[in-house]
Amino acid sequence: MKKTHIVCLLGLSKLDIYHKDTYCYGLDRIAAHSLKKGLNARIHKLNRYVAGDITDDLKQVVEIYPDVLALSAYLWNVERVDYLISRTRELLTETLVVVGGPSAGRYRQFAPESKSPHYVIIGEGEKVFFDLVDSYLNGRKRCYIAPILEKEELVSCREPVIIEDAPPVANLDELGSPYTMNLGMPPGDRLYIETSRGCPHRCSFCIMGMCRAPLRFFSMDFLREELLWAKSNGKTDVDICDAAINYNSEHAAGFFRTAESIDPEGQLSFTFAVHADYITPDQISEMSRVNVLQASVGLNSLTPGTFKTVGRRVDRVKFARKIDMLNTVTRPSVSVIMGLPGDTVEGFRETLEFCAELDADINIFELKVFHDTGYYRDIERYKIVFDEGNSMNVVSTFSYTESDLEEMRAAAAEYARRFDRFSAGDVEQVWK
Repeated sequence: MKKTHIVCLLGLSKLDIYHKDTYCYGLDRIAAHSLKKGLNARIHKLNRYVAGDITDDLKQVVEIYPDVLALSAYLWNVERVDYLISRTRELLTETLVVVGGPSAGRYRQFAPESKSPHYVIIGEGEKVFFDLVDSYLNGRKRCYIAPILEKEELVSCREPVIIEDAPPVANLDELGSPYTMNLGMPPGDRLYIETSRGCPHRCSFCIMGMCRAPLRFFSMDFLREELLWAKSNGKTDVDICDAAINYNSEHAAGFFRTAESIDPEGQLSFTFAVHADYITPDQISEMSRVNVLQASVGLNSLTPGTFKTVGRRVDRVKFARKIDMLNTVTRPSVSVIMGLPGDTVEGFRETLEFCAELDADINIFELKVFHDTGYYRDIERYKIVFDEGNSMNVVSTFSYTESDLEEMRAAAAEYARRFDRFSAGDVEQVWK
């Protein structure tokens, strides 16, 4: 009798007051594409949380005893991912361990023998994962982009095979939808979707800044089916995971009109990011067709010294005008990044003073120097010192000292006390 292969997809989501009803959408995408392509395996999805019992995470994996274990690494879960990699390799010596996700790049530098996955996938993972696992389970020597380990090599493998620079998926509709394929019901009222992938900008703090993938879009027919699924299954909060929904006005207009036609009574509310430079009166008019719960906008910094290091300039007059335009459809949420190379205490305070004049909620984040970003590449150039442990928080750069950063933190706390609409959070500055 032919063996039934088992693939376990383990997500470790963040769950707190700011991240309710979260789930690992990236792994849902992996499952959808693999099944759509005909992977000859039974897929077990485990949606776990970082606040849960880590030994129970391991227990569930051991009980499944998968041929392949795939984990998605984010800043907030890397300690658990490291633990599960290490223990799985000790206990399940015939299991292939694969890691992807936004923080997978850390395994280039950090992959000690006891915590080394067999494969690390950097970038869009659906196509690569299917080809890798399908080749492995069927005994092939190579997938289209990497050599395949033999089963007897799993125990002796000491360094991960890094898979990167895979060609991006051109037709996003080919990926399949975890919702319309009925692969499980997400918890709560929230539903993650993508209307596009890629970003035309190369901001140094963002993992998309090093990505060569062009901007691509899901078709309106694909998105219509997902929105219909959301409404028919009682979902109310549609959280769009695009870099920004308004990079292409025609596509954005098509999406909002599609949503309006499906949901004229406004049962669905939408949360998304927009890029201020692209906002036009016509875009605002199209957004008004739907119930916009939140539109987030990146300001980052108004200190001129940061413009060159980030790779983006901000015109304060134009930015303020765009925020006023957004206020006609929703309450804007403006993000500020504290500690960008090129910033100073005085410059940061000036940014906060500008934000105090905006009719918007202000979220202040500390810069985190992620692997596979421009800032990580330019550590020496900008004299960046950061916590290389799990926080990745910046400590100092060429333009400010550690004590200067403490002054910036004090300024952020001061504005948070003075204004209810200011918050000084410490949240990872990437898509789910």
